[in-house]
Amino acid sequence: MSLHEPYHKRETNYAQRLLVRFQREVLDRGRKVNSFPKLCDMAAIPRDLRAALLQTLVLHGHVQPEGGDLVSLTAAGIKQAASPLA
Repeated sequence: MSLHEPYHKRETNYAQRLLVRFQREVLDRGRKVNSFPKLCDMAAIPRDLRAALLQTLVLHGHVQPEGGDLVSLTAAGIKQAASPLA
């Protein structure tokens, strides 16, 4: 990259990253309910973004809280995980 080229920081879609990881856990290991903090650790989600991410995923209907720190992947979450990154 030269000094004359504009620098565009690539934004990370943490929601998509987490949903893809969760879907992999469901398909590969059969875990329909999983710990949200463990999923975040596996998907390398920064700790300071996790609370807002969980709130966003629940608000959009991609995950459903199951009590404690457990969440389950919804049909909308599976569909979103399968969609290509925008």
